[in-house]
Amino acid sequence: YFLGFLDYGHAWDHAQIPGFPLVQTLVGIGPGVRYHFGPYFTGRFDVGFPLHNVQNSSESVRLHASAVLSY
Repeated sequence: YFLGFLDYGHAWDHAQIPGFPLVQTLVGIGPGVRYHFGPYFTGRFDVGFPLHNVQNSSESVRLHASAVLSY
């Protein structure tokens, strides 16, 4: 099945790194696909687009794929 998502979170560094803020807000949105291969195996693929620019990051799109085997 197809779905949409919105991710929101905060990231903290344990120690200050020169040129990076100590706390950053992360916000992204995108589409995803889930597919069940029988009762025990699920695959997923998501494409995320950042809505809030993170300092010192050049990423504009993020791809994520995963597989889950349940027993």
